[in-house]
Amino acid sequence: MCGIAGYSLSTKEQVDTELLTMSLMLDIEHRGRDATGIAWYEDGAVWYRKENVTAEQFIISGEHNTPGRTVIIHTRAATQGRPEMNVNNHPIITEHIAGVHNGIIMNDKAATKMLNLTRGAEVDSEVIFRILDNKTIDKVGTALEGDAAIAWLDSRDKKDTLHLAALGGRPLWFGTTTNGSLLFASTLEAVEGAAKCTGMDLNHVHNMADGRSFTVVDGEMGEVLTVPEIDSPFWNKKYQAQKGLANGPGVIKHTPAYTPWTPPAKSQDFRGVPFDEMYDDQFHFTPVSTTVAEYDSTYQKDEFEDEAIARYETTHEGRDITVILYENDGVMVRDTQTTVILDYFESIADFNVEFGVAEDTDAIAMLF
Repeated sequence: MCGIAGYSLSTKEQVDTELLTMSLMLDIEHRGRDATGIAWYEDGAVWYRKENVTAEQFIISGEHNTPGRTVIIHTRAATQGRPEMNVNNHPIITEHIAGVHNGIIMNDKAATKMLNLTRGAEVDSEVIFRILDNKTIDKVGTALEGDAAIAWLDSRDKKDTLHLAALGGRPLWFGTTTNGSLLFASTLEAVEGAAKCTGMDLNHVHNMADGRSFTVVDGEMGEVLTVPEIDSPFWNKKYQAQKGLANGPGVIKHTPAYTPWTPPAKSQDFRGVPFDEMYDDQFHFTPVSTTVAEYDSTYQKDEFEDEAIARYETTHEGRDITVILYENDGVMVRDTQTTVILDYFESIADFNVEFGVAEDTDAIAMLF
């Protein structure tokens, strides 16, 4: 949670997609600074990147820049699920779906048990997209309590399709352009600012009514469907407290992205200078692009303290890594700097084979 945005561009729309993504991402940054993520279609597959950094840092690292013309964006104000564990950040990844959520789900654990779902993260938002992986949008509204505005991409779609749904209690603004594209965001200012920043003319801007869902292909909206709204447990004091937190880090003054944004660099040509010449090393992250089709739930195994029995930091192939040994003999390998999960092995033997250790040598024994 707590800011979502994105777009579906028509074939006629000639626009700087990097600038468009930057504008939307920066204009929803004030709604959440705990993590930032993006997902898009490329060559018939759904790809995603996410890190527990602010939108500005995400942009500085270059992770915002994609070739996609159907894109979803998220800036997170964490309420449930540690942002240091990247699996908890958005987009939420399931077997087929990359999804972003603005809102809170209060009964995610009960719904997981009731619907016999498989979970791989702590964050409450995951239950939405686990449901959508195998069931219809109607089931989301009837099974859950809380509030939600969501957007998602599905790798099973034959065309690059953006899915949008307002399920109650959270804003979802969208605008259409004269060239047939569609932009959306949690705020009106983000939609209008992105259009102004990139020179697109909006001919319609609307706050999506609760209980509505539709798809978008190449900027063209499909049929608007009426769907069940999520029940809001307004009587729940915990919900009221969480809802305030999920609205972001308080009311602040921020400069809309269509006002020229100056990055922390000497050069005025933001896109024309290599990043390694512009920014201090502390802002650099290793972009990790992953397809939903390649997603494996074991890679998303969370690092629960009561399951991890040993850790070791070392260097492998020039990269600083953290190796974690679990009670079940599973071995996780993380990038030490970003905490991104690089690999997960079901057994110590598998780890030994992958790391090129001789059969008579136990790599785990050597490490720990």
